[in-house]
Amino acid sequence: MNEVAGAHNFEKILDRREAIRAALNSARPGECVVITGKGAEPWIMGPNGTKITWDDRRVAREELAKL
Repeated sequence: MNEVAGAHNFEKILDRREAIRAALNSARPGECVVITGKGAEPWIMGPNGTKITWDDRRVAREELAKL
């Protein structure tokens, strides 16, 4: 999706870990970061149809620990 109706302020980041990191880094005190769009699958699709083990919760905890 490259078009969004109305006023908007967003950045498109294709690398999921990088996107989670950027969202957590940009959140201000009292704000909530919602990570959506992947569903409950325990993997993400890699190159040539490969599956890469993935857990958004684990990645979010790892990135939060770096703050």
